[in-house]
Formats: sequence, C-alpha cells, structure tokens
Amino acid sequence: PETTEQTAREEQNTNREQSVETEQSTGTQQSGTETTRRVTVICIDPGHGGESQGTHYVYDDKEIEEKNINYYMACKLKSYLEEYPGIKVVIDRGENEDPEFETRIGFAKENKADYIVSLHVNSKSRDDIEPSGCMAITTRSHYQAPDAVNNDIYTSSSDMATSILSQLNNLGIKITTDWNANTTGGILRRKGNGTYPDGSSCDYYGLIRNATYAGIPAVIIEHAFLSNESDYRKYLSSNSKLDALAMADCKGIVQYLNSR
Repeated sequence: PETTEQTAREEQNTNREQSVETEQSTGTQQSGTETTRRVTVICIDPGHGGESQGTHYVYDDKEIEEKNINYYMACKLKSYLEEYPGIKVVIDRGENEDPEFETRIGFAKENKADYIVSLHVNSKSRDDIEPSGCMAITTRSHYQAPDAVNNDIYTSSSDMATSILSQLNNLGIKITTDWNANTTGGILRRKGNGTYPDGSSCDYYGLIRNATYAGIPAVIIEHAFLSNESDYRKYLSSNSKLDALAMADCKGIVQYLNSR
C-alpha cells in the first residue's frame, strides 16, 4: 500500500516503549467489599522489520514488503484495542527495528504481557502451489513454565487464535489449504528440534518457542497470502483493507477475552 509507512508513522509517532493503559477493566475480582480491577496486557509483535523484509512481491511496479504491512496493522490494532476498557497494549518493535526473538519475548515479559499476538502476511510454502487464505500458528506443547502467566498456555493460545480466525473468516478470508491448515481448524502446530523441560517437542517457530519457554501464550496470525495476487488485491492493497484486518483481529481478541 502506497501510504503504509507514512500513515503508520503519523498514527504511531511513539515507539514500542510507550503504551496507553485504559482506566477500567475487562473483568473484576472481588476482595471483601472492594473490587480489584484487572488489566489485560496485549503485546503486539509486527513480524520482521529493519533489514528483514519478510515476504515481498511487486505489484503495479511497486515492491510490497511484509514488514511494512505488519507494522501498519500493529499500529491500527493497538488503537482499536485501546478503545476497550481494561486492555493495555504494547508493541515490541519500532518501525525500522528487527529485534531478535529473545528480545521481543523479553520485552513482552518486562511489560507483564498476558498474550503475544504476532502479525504477518503469508507466502506460499512451495513454488508449485498457489494458496490463499488465512491461518494461525500456536504452540504444539502443553509445557507450562514455572512462572507461566496462566495455567494452560496451550489452550489459551489456541482459543485466541480460533477467535481471531473466525473474524477473518467473516471478512471472506477462508482458512488456507497450505500446510493442510483447513484440516486443523486453521491452526498450524509445527514440530521443531529439541524438547521443552517436560520432554515435549519444541516448536519450530522461534517466536512461539521463546514465548512458550517464557510462559506467555503467543499466536502468529497469517492474514492472507502476499504471494497470491487475488489475496493482495482483495485484502492487502490499501490502508482501508489493512484497517479491516486489524479490526477483525481486535474483534477476535476482545471476543476471546470476554469468553474466558
């Protein structure tokens, strides 16, 4: 999108160190006669950044880079979520930064994040196919870190992913057939090397693996395929279309939080 970087800078002139905390709560806990307000902290991770373009394709004589799409959506998602009482939002990188996975997860942990939502657009996994649609990636393990933020990282990340995917489906984006995600509810849980302390297999994707070690539920959302021209034209080719994706993410997150 032609104005992605400019608009993101205008709307997000603060960097990842700044966030706005809402005044009320998505839920309350009773303690005697007093009500304790609880704020849910969402860490948004715009995938790639800096020298890491992510996937990139040329449309209408212009190179479209995933990193810019991700950052724009992150800024919009932050503004949408902050309209809801009880949600605090932080973004783990600046516009031209590409922190290591450990740094991104460390930032989330320092900010006491309850969830990490990583925003991406997809690219076909093989040259002989032309997939379209959305999918999500979550942990394959039931490992619970000693200081995990909740008592079931596996289920909480899966449930949030499902809720977001349902909102993307409402926009007309179907679950992709790539990685056979259409047979698993749209969620990819890919096995990596090594094991977690409980002996279960590690996750393949670095962000998910590091978040699981840190005890924070994390979801990677692959909104649509930049490698597919139809997906690009329908869902990624303008700021208004990216706004719609960010709003769908927001609705899915809030729907999940309200269902807990």
